[in-house]
Amino acid sequence: MKTGVRNFFIVAWISSVACLGTSLARAQTSRNAIKVNCAMCHSAHGGFSFLLNQADVELLCLSCHGPGGIATEAAVHYNAKTTYPAYRITCLGCHNAHYDLSNQVGTKNIELVANVRDDTNGAKINTPPNDGGPCLDPVPGGGCYRIQVFADRTLTGAQSNWASTAPPYRGACNVCHTRTGHHQNSDLDSTADHTHNINRVCTSCHLHTKGFIK
Repeated sequence: MKTGVRNFFIVAWISSVACLGTSLARAQTSRNAIKVNCAMCHSAHGGFSFLLNQADVELLCLSCHGPGGIATEAAVHYNAKTTYPAYRITCLGCHNAHYDLSNQVGTKNIELVANVRDDTNGAKINTPPNDGGPCLDPVPGGGCYRIQVFADRTLTGAQSNWASTAPPYRGACNVCHTRTGHHQNSDLDSTADHTHNINRVCTSCHLHTKGFIK
């Protein structure tokens, strides 16, 4: 076997083992403990962009996370009861597809939450272009890179990892919310409320299976 071909197969084998190990380690921290391997999402010989098994990333995620799938059921985030323009936040708008990122408080986010890796400041979310809140790290073309911490789904109040009630507003929900009636990510709106159901986690009412719409 030629050296170049042999080296290619060695690198491919090492990469596949590393990928499988990362996937299995991540899966074992989830609620379902499903053993995920590379081939569940990727095709080694062909496929679509990034060798994905489906052209549409959202459909690929929902093939497991949709109704009747093998993983925790989820639905994309959209608005229903609002006077603002319609929006639709798909899976990669909130999640990193491969592993839990290190966050600002020195732990790791769970549930693959946060989609931007920042080894200096901690995991971040790339918020939508219509993010109207104050921003220290703007995204070219609109939106903001905001610090995001989601290491414990059970905390409430000021320590909540869903919608923290005091600055810095870096919970999974209020990190993006600039136009909601409750739990915005700033104090610029004097009518915004940071006391709404502070002793409950957001998903006790706003279910991921319903797109977080109550």
